[in-house]
Parts: sequence; structure tokens; C-alpha cells
Amino acid sequence: MSETRTNRPKDNALYQQKLKAWKPVLTFKDASIFFFVSGIIVLVIGIVIFTSDQNVKEYSIDYTNCNNLTNLKCIDITNLYNRSCSCSVSMEVKSNIQAPVYFYYGLNHFYQNHRQLIKSYDMGQLTGKVGTPAASCDPVRLDKENRIYAPCGQMANVMFNDTFELLNSNNISIKWESKNIAHDSDKKRYGKPPNWINTVKPPNWPLPVNAVNSEAYSGYEELMVWMRPAALPRFRKLHRILKSDSLTTGNYTIVINYNYPVKSFGGEKYFIVSNLSWIGGKNAALGILYIVTGILEIFMGFIVLALHCKYPIEQVRKNSFHMSSNL
Repeated sequence: MSETRTNRPKDNALYQQKLKAWKPVLTFKDASIFFFVSGIIVLVIGIVIFTSDQNVKEYSIDYTNCNNLTNLKCIDITNLYNRSCSCSVSMEVKSNIQAPVYFYYGLNHFYQNHRQLIKSYDMGQLTGKVGTPAASCDPVRLDKENRIYAPCGQMANVMFNDTFELLNSNNISIKWESKNIAHDSDKKRYGKPPNWINTVKPPNWPLPVNAVNSEAYSGYEELMVWMRPAALPRFRKLHRILKSDSLTTGNYTIVINYNYPVKSFGGEKYFIVSNLSWIGGKNAALGILYIVTGILEIFMGFIVLALHCKYPIEQVRKNSFHMSSNL
């Protein structure tokens, strides 16, 4: 006689769902305590972040409409590519900026993440492979004589190429560095600068990328910085670093070789000087968000506490008992 089989589960606590469980009952009192505690914690975090952000020194100079020596606007002179213009702007540093000091260039109204722009490059070429670039580089792929553009593609072709020189009050140039301005992940991704022999520079570049001794392109890292696309139309990218010396209080002059045209798309250009805090660059948004969230949580704690005083748990349970009795 065969053994009878059933679908009945095993007779133990796990299968019969008889395990011990904690089922907390959330009351107004418990909720108010939670709001108060979490609100205070978030508020303190927000104050710490906001205070650290206020310790960051930052100066942003809009040089879009600076004039050259003949008092003409460089934005009009460089309306077409490959037109250069020189101008200078003043900057007053009101308090010492501790080293390391970071120098950025900024663009506004420039959509670097545009679909047709962001896909127009050849990663194989950027990592040093020799050969005809991919079709994605069109129309900046081959010139009229079928010579290879290096780097190819529209993304590299429209690379920012203004150059800057920072002079102190004695007209002495500040010696900054162009090394280690790219992300470590980009350095690992691109590798060493490729040897692009028998190639030509992109049409909009005044000098080829291997002109490492020039101020226009002081190294392959500037290309790495540019090729990391910005998500928003207003962005900044690291240009130089002053590692050893602080930037002391005083008046400075920024001498600009104005090459990059922005008039055609209504763009704006900035030169930014800043240091960093433990949480990064100057941006008060995160600290303000934490502070506002903490205040709202504490406010909700008072509301829930008022409900607790008006409707104590004993009264709520009594009303619930009467309701169940009537049923």
C-alpha cells in the first residue's frame, strides 16, 4: 500500500507562520519624538554643510564683453572662429584663498550634451589607435585632401580654447599648473597622449593638441576635461591649479587671449577662482535643503505633539472600543 501524500506544510513555527513578531503601534507621541529627533539631526547636518560652504572663497568674473586695446568688444571680433582678440579684466581678492587654489573657465547657454555633439568622436582614436576614424566623427573626420583630423569629431572641434594669464598687483605672472586637472578615471580611460602622426588639427583649433609647450594647449589633460560632457547648459571646467601658494589679498589682472566665439549662440564666458571645502566647491543648495528639511520636520513634530495633547492614546483606544462594541 502506497504512502498517502498531502499538500499540508510541515508542522513547525516557520511553515505555520507562528514565529514571534514585533508589531509596534505608532502613536502621536512616538511620531512626534521621531520628527523632533530626525529634524534636529538633519538641521545640525545642514548647518555644518552650510557653514563649510560659507568658508569657501570664490570669485567669478564675467569677461564675455571685455574690450581690447582699441576699445572694441572681443565678442564681436571673435564672432567667427580662428579670430583672436586680447583683453584684460580686474579682480579684487578681499581675503586670502588658501592653497590649493583652483581656476576654472565657465560657459553659459552651451549645450555640451546635445545628441549630435556628444556622439561625434572616436574613442579608439582618443586612446591612440591609428587608422581612419569612425563615421561618427563626420563632418570633422577627413579634410579636403583626405587627411585625418586628430582628434576628430565635433565634440573636440568646439573645445574651449581661451587662454589666461593671472598677474598680481606688481604685474608678476602667477605660476599655476596644468597637470592633474583631469579625473583619474579619465586618465585611466584615455591613457597616454597619442602620437597622431600624419594628421591635421581640427578646423577650429588654432594649434594642434601635441603643442604641449604652448599656452593654447598645454597638454592632453585639457582635452580630457573638455570631453567629459556637462549635463546643464551652464557649467564650469577646471583649467589650472595653484597648489603650493595661497592667493593673497590684493588686486589682480587677468590677461585673456580671447579666441572662443559665443555670440552666435548668445553664450557667456567666466573666469572663476575658488578653493574647496571637505564637501566640494561652493554650493549652498545642499546645506539650505538640509536646513529647510530639518525645520519642516521639527514643525511637523509640534503639530503631531499638539494632536497627542488633544487626542491622547487612552481616548483613542476608548473610542475604538466603543465603535467595535456597537458593531
